[in-house]
Amino acid sequence: MSITSSFDPFDIENVFYDLDTWKSMFEDAARGNSALADSFAMLLYKIVRELSAGPQGVERTINTLKLGIEFLFQYSDTRDVSFKLFLYYLECVLVPSDFPRDLIGPAIERAEATAMRLYAEDAKAAPEKRKPEKRRKQRKN
Repeated sequence: MSITSSFDPFDIENVFYDLDTWKSMFEDAARGNSALADSFAMLLYKIVRELSAGPQGVERTINTLKLGIEFLFQYSDTRDVSFKLFLYYLECVLVPSDFPRDLIGPAIERAEATAMRLYAEDAKAAPEKRKPEKRRKQRKN
């Protein structure tokens, strides 16, 4: 069975980004940019297709998404700021307490501690969060 023939119905209540979140994250970039919208839709479609393929598809999907994150980093504000800090480090104009590792290391440690706490809380709450499955009504063409 093709993905297209089984696309509807899906459980719209069981998503990690609701429609409002999708709109706030991507609508400005996609509006007026059909090439971006097509490429992003193709990516999402391929993810659905790969995940439907089973365990090998899951591993391929995770690896592909990680590669995409690394690729997109070069276009992020974080890259610009971290690269500028790195250049000042190479230029020897930073005081030792401002070295990138000294500045970023503690922030990463705090983030990792927070992530571990949140993931532990999520794992404890997971059985409570599960809702009965609701099916989205099929669209009529």
